[in-house]
Amino acid sequence: MEELAKRGELAAWPDGLEGVVPAANKIELYLTYHCNDRCQHCITRSGPERRESMPPERVAKVLGILCQYSVVERLRQLLGEGVLETGADEEMTRLAGLPDPPARLDGPLQSTYARLLQGGGTSRWRTRQGSVEVPLGRPSIRLSGGEFYTWPVGLPESERLQHQAALLGLIRRLLPEYDVWVLTNGRFARDEARARRVVAHWGGAETSGGGQIRICISVDAFHRPPAGSTTEQMLTRLWQASRSAGLAAPFLYGIPNNRVGLVGRAFETMSPGTLEAPDLRHGHSASVNPLTALVVDPIDLMATDGCRELQGFYCAHADRGFPVHNVVVAPSGHLTYCCACVGDYGDLLTDPRRALQNMAGDPVARMLRQGTSAARLLATAARLDPSVLVVGSGENAAATGCTCYQVLSGVRLPGTPGAAGVTGAG
Repeated sequence: MEELAKRGELAAWPDGLEGVVPAANKIELYLTYHCNDRCQHCITRSGPERRESMPPERVAKVLGILCQYSVVERLRQLLGEGVLETGADEEMTRLAGLPDPPARLDGPLQSTYARLLQGGGTSRWRTRQGSVEVPLGRPSIRLSGGEFYTWPVGLPESERLQHQAALLGLIRRLLPEYDVWVLTNGRFARDEARARRVVAHWGGAETSGGGQIRICISVDAFHRPPAGSTTEQMLTRLWQASRSAGLAAPFLYGIPNNRVGLVGRAFETMSPGTLEAPDLRHGHSASVNPLTALVVDPIDLMATDGCRELQGFYCAHADRGFPVHNVVVAPSGHLTYCCACVGDYGDLLTDPRRALQNMAGDPVARMLRQGTSAARLLATAARLDPSVLVVGSGENAAATGCTCYQVLSGVRLPGTPGAAGVTGAG
């Protein structure tokens, strides 16, 4: 680690904070790797055959621990009892109220979606004595992994929906300030009645503390639409069901086809229309690439400004402060290295302090938080591993086909794809 620091490739916390337990800001909670689809680009390699799943009782324990280490709880300790207030700008408010999906998301709507995914707006911690501006948007918890609709695995739909509704209600009680993102590929929306029934369960949890429940639909060109449907029909059903349930307009995640503009986290690092599509060879009927240009990124893992999944920063007030970090939790209850769910920082259930400390101090994670390091690593990845594909150039470059951790550590982790052709991430 000392050598990495000398080379300027470690993003360090301020002096005296090494080993301090960070607060959990954005939380990626992978409930299961089971999915009703099998896409070659899936970073968790989820599919119908996979059974790994976090039981409801374990989810409740994980949420209780995350509540104790949440950024809101740490702000309470630092600044006194209060509430987190996050304002939304005019464009974000308009987007949340759209009655129908836009024909295409370009111009101002693109940057609005990017701000929304990152938490949006500015935040203040308000107490009886006044308020203090804090350097974060609204914290969030994303329910994903495989398909949320399939969790808990092995139960009839009616029982699954009851568990899903109970989980959302628990999050709203424990972390009311957090936005809840329900990630789904929407393939259950075969007809209007089913779409409304499922979304009504998801949207039934009472909201308080400023956080919202928002459905995040992965409708990129690599997914199959529901049987007998088009992507646009599925999207319209889910959009109308969300608005009928009193939810904000859904967030659209993925890459665009010729009719529906879809956006994802890479809008902040990749310019629309600048990346020519490589010759992607997918081995499954669900993974068809009809595109001529990649505009955003369901498949890239690392961009030139570092890794947003492992993002960390420092929150300070007066002469005190604390580190803040995004966290990713696998179905096992362990913290993982990144959105690709590889590696292991430790068991959040048995030793949360140690797991969070490991995550914040890990040299690989620290390198990924520093954009100047990530930019150099893209070319290195492509040179060392034939399975890595670099698309774009300059500030718009991104790497796909291999996990960032493998690129940085030089160690191919167990269970990850080999180097034959372009593959989904490990």
